[in-house]
Amino acid sequence: LAAKYSEEDAQAVINKTGPMSLWHCRENENSLTLSIDAINALLKQYEIDIQSISNLVSVTESPVLGFPGNAAMLASTFPLNKNISIFDLNAGCTGFVDAIKICASINSNSLIVCSETYSKHIKRFNRATSSLFSDGAAATYFQPNQWLLVNSYSLFKRDTFKSISLSSVDSELIMDGKEVFNFVASDVAPELVKILSDTNDVSRAYIHQGSKLVVDYLATRLKRFKIEIPRNIEVAGNFVSATIPLLMHEDMQKNPISSGESILLVGFGVGLSMSACILKRK
Repeated sequence: LAAKYSEEDAQAVINKTGPMSLWHCRENENSLTLSIDAINALLKQYEIDIQSISNLVSVTESPVLGFPGNAAMLASTFPLNKNISIFDLNAGCTGFVDAIKICASINSNSLIVCSETYSKHIKRFNRATSSLFSDGAAATYFQPNQWLLVNSYSLFKRDTFKSISLSSVDSELIMDGKEVFNFVASDVAPELVKILSDTNDVSRAYIHQGSKLVVDYLATRLKRFKIEIPRNIEVAGNFVSATIPLLMHEDMQKNPISSGESILLVGFGVGLSMSACILKRK
């Protein structure tokens, strides 16, 4: 930023986007290799019977092939049950919440893998994208006997699909930051106020880390509800669909979610759309 613009302009951009550093994958890495690494890390850290996994959901907007999606290749990489159901979600910042809704409805043990490599679609420096997005992946083992899906919410704004878009694999990622923020202010924030006004059971909200400007704005709008709103945008960046599971993991290391506690998950972005749900720990 400082090399392309002045120090003052660089600081002004960072004050809006937030990240002081970003993560980019190597040239020989992609959404599939990041997914494999994330699953291996999950299996190493926790005692999971891989044969108990009934569903595999891969969430990415950067699959390594045009089709099939990454799910079939992931299912072939690990010794999963041959009767496993596999799903590919071409979803961005709502993807993790969408996957949670699906897996909770199916009501069987699921592996959710969110992986994104936006850096491969940023061909030249762009203030709106180059200083915001990180590459990364998160693998989540979802057990419906540990969580209750209390409620789910969705929101979609017509004719805004080009606000964050990629016309082809070799094209440039486009984002209209102003239109995205307007969507958050005019649609997402009022919907979250309504959701929290209708329930007094939510103790914390895991909100997509769209940018520092967005997180600050939503924290201000939701301040009166006196709930915890963890954040990591300044130190990590926007990991697209992997943002919320990474944020949850970091927060739960310090502050585990107790039995009977309800949390709100909120994803918003590509579409433009919002996906949210309330989960209660059994």
